[in-house]
Amino acid sequence: MDASFQPPRSFHPFFALAIFAATALAVGCASPGGMADPFGLGQINNTPQPPEGYTYRSQGPSGFGQNGFGQGGTGAGGAGSAAAGGGLGSGQGGYTGRAGASGINRLRPRDTDDLAPSPVDAIWKRIKYTFTGGPNEETARQQYTEADALFRQKDYDGAADLYGKAAASFPDSLIEEDAWFMMAECYFFADRYPKAEDAYGELLKKYDNTRHLDTVTRRMFSIAQYWDRLQKEDERFALNPNILDKSRPVWDTGGRAIKTLENVWLADPTGPLADDAVMQLANLHFLKENWEDADLYYTQIRQDFPNSQYLVPAYMLGFRTKLERYDGAGYDRTPLDEAEILIETLLNQFSDQLGESSQLVKEARELVRSNKAEREWAMGEFYRRKGENAAAQMYYRNAVEDFPGTQYAALSQSRLADSSGMPATPPERFVWLTSLFPERGEQGPKPIEQPDAVLR
Repeated sequence: MDASFQPPRSFHPFFALAIFAATALAVGCASPGGMADPFGLGQINNTPQPPEGYTYRSQGPSGFGQNGFGQGGTGAGGAGSAAAGGGLGSGQGGYTGRAGASGINRLRPRDTDDLAPSPVDAIWKRIKYTFTGGPNEETARQQYTEADALFRQKDYDGAADLYGKAAASFPDSLIEEDAWFMMAECYFFADRYPKAEDAYGELLKKYDNTRHLDTVTRRMFSIAQYWDRLQKEDERFALNPNILDKSRPVWDTGGRAIKTLENVWLADPTGPLADDAVMQLANLHFLKENWEDADLYYTQIRQDFPNSQYLVPAYMLGFRTKLERYDGAGYDRTPLDEAEILIETLLNQFSDQLGESSQLVKEARELVRSNKAEREWAMGEFYRRKGENAAAQMYYRNAVEDFPGTQYAALSQSRLADSSGMPATPPERFVWLTSLFPERGEQGPKPIEQPDAVLR
C-alpha cells in the first residue's frame, strides 16, 4: 500500500545520490543564497509566495458534490448503536461525498514541522523530487478524479492505487488527507480490514485532527468488533496463522482487535465512541482474566466518562475486578479497600439503577467484611504463635468489634476466651545472657549538666 516514490529496480541508489549531489551543487552555486529551493518548489503552478509566516494550502479537491453517492457492496453498513456495535457484511454504505472545490488556495499558519523539517526527510524529498519533479497539484487532482471514477465502479484495488499516487503527488495538503482517507475506504469496502486499519492509522498519524475523524473512528470500531467476534467464535485464530482470509490479520486476531480499540480511544478521547471503546477494552481484558488491565479501563470509565451509559456497569465490574486482584490476608489490602468504596457508592448513589443486582452487591459487601475480618484474625494468629498475647488480643478484639457476624469474629471471640489470663509477653528464655548486661534503666544517655551561669 506504500504509495511513495520508488526508483526503478535497475537504477542504482549510489547513482541517484550522485545526480542529486551534482544537481544541488550546481543550483546552489548559481543561486545567491546558496542551495535555496534547488527544485523550484516555491513556484509550483506559478503560485505567488505567501506572506512571512504563512503557507498556501489547497482548499479542497474537485471531487464529487455535497450530496455524494451511496456505496453498496460487501463492505460495512452503518456503525449502528455504539453499545451494540455496527456489524460488517453486506449493506448500503451510504457514503456522502465532500463539497467540490476548484482548488482555491487559502492561507494558514505554517506547521511546526514545516519550520523545522527533519534532515533525513529533507534529503529524501530532494532525492525523490529529482525524479518526480516535486509536488504537482494538477497531477494529484487528475489522479484523484480517476480514482473517484474507479471507486464508483467498485474497483477498489485500482482506486486505492490511484489514491495513493495522488497523496504522493501533492503531500502536506488537503488532497493528501482526502486521498489517504479514500484509500482506507477502498480497503474497507473491499473487506481487506487489516490494510484498511493500517491506512486509517496512517491518516490519523499525520492528520490527527482530520475532518474525517468521526468516520474513521466508526470504521475502526466496527473492524475491532468484527475481529473480536471472529476470535470468540474460534480461539485458534490466536495461534494459527491466517494465509487466505484478507478480512483478518495474519496473527492474533483478538490482540489486533484490542489494539484497534485502543487506537479509537486515543484518536478521539472525547468522541462519541470513546467510552464504547474503553468499555469494550475493559470487558475483553476481564474475559481474558487480565485483572490489572481490566481494572485500569473500568477506572477510566468512572473517571473520564461520568455521564456514560456504562457508568454503573463500570462500578459493578470494577469491584469484581478488584476482588479478583486481592490475593489474601497476607498481601496488600488496597484492592479490598477500593472494592469497598465502589460497593458503597453503588448502594448509596445508584441503588435505584441496580434492580436485581442489588442483592449481588450486598453479598459482595459481606464478602469484603469477611475478608477484612480474616486479616484481623490472621494478624492475631501471627502474634499468638509468637507468644505476644497482648498484641494478639488487640487484633482479635478488632475482628469482634468491627466485623460482627462474620465467621472470623466468632473465631476471634473464642481465641479471646482461651487467652485470658495468659502472660502478655513470652517468657524470657535467655536470662543468663541478659543478666550479663545492665538494665536499660540503670545505664543510658543522660542530659548534659550546664553550670548555672550558662543557663542564665
